[in-house]
Amino acid sequence: QQITDWPTEYYLSRGRHCLLRPLDIQPGDTVLELGCGCGALTRYLGEVGAKVVAVDGSAARARIAAERCSDLPNVRVFVDDLLRFQSSEKYDWVLLIGVLEYAPVFSLSDNPALHYLNQASSHLAVQGRLVIAIENKLGLKYFNACGEDHVGKPFFGIQGLYGEKSPCTY
Repeated sequence: QQITDWPTEYYLSRGRHCLLRPLDIQPGDTVLELGCGCGALTRYLGEVGAKVVAVDGSAARARIAAERCSDLPNVRVFVDDLLRFQSSEKYDWVLLIGVLEYAPVFSLSDNPALHYLNQASSHLAVQGRLVIAIENKLGLKYFNACGEDHVGKPFFGIQGLYGEKSPCTY
């Protein structure tokens, strides 16, 4: 009942777990979720029995994720810079869901997306899998004049109008 707009749908909807269901994440799999937000996916991962380490750069969002998963002993939530997070563990799954498009905002690298991908993949076990989910700037909705997800302007991403330090749709 509290979901009233896109931000509350994005951060709070239980339906977001549908994104992960086809991946066949199993009980006991180790998962590093970089950019867990308010824990919509974190909760699902914990419920399927994965051992989850969830990280978010926002203390407020991480607190919500931690509260949302407080009854799941297999879920740990941390507040940290996603590019600086360190762990001695290597993970079966590393997730970057709704994160890569913000790389230009937070990375000082000449190639921010590659910087994020390298950091994320450094946490993978030998047979681990990196999962990336981002908007597609060539998606049908954008050709039909829907506003670009980060700036709300029609045709913005298709025309490549992003600034050097702004979020972008790939």
